[in-house]
Amino acid sequence: MKESYAYEIIKKEGFEEGFGEGIQKGELARARKAVIEVLEVNLAFVPLDVVRKLNMINDIHILETLIKKAVKTANVDEFKEVLNKMEVF
Repeated sequence: MKESYAYEIIKKEGFEEGFGEGIQKGELARARKAVIEVLEVNLAFVPLDVVRKLNMINDIHILETLIKKAVKTANVDEFKEVLNKMEVF
């Protein structure tokens, strides 16, 4: 299965899967990837600024919430508004 461009950015910015402490990073990377993939299905395009903001989130619960929000989002601006309201930045 081919990885998306956005997921490649996640990996390049240091969120690769690993062992021990890396397991948590792997879970975070998978959750970030899930958010991005849902947005890609719904919106066909995920802006780089959204990917970068997702990369800054290190709380699996917030990412899980964002997956659910991404399913329901109607457009990029709506998701950006939700992302900014998460108060993680």
